[in-house]
Amino acid sequence: METATILSIFISSLLLGITAYSIYTAFGPTAKDLRDPFEEHEGAARYSYQEKLQHCLI
Repeated sequence: METATILSIFISSLLLGITAYSIYTAFGPTAKDLRDPFEEHEGAARYSYQEKLQHCLI
């Protein structure tokens, strides 16, 4: 095999592995332990976003 073929197979396998691990982490059994930092800090930022949205729609 040529070097380019081996390198492309390696990179494709690496990307596929990272994608599979990310999906498993996001939706697998450990997903219940994940926290959402945006949900924790939605206080003032959420209201300012809603106010901006209302001003745009008026």
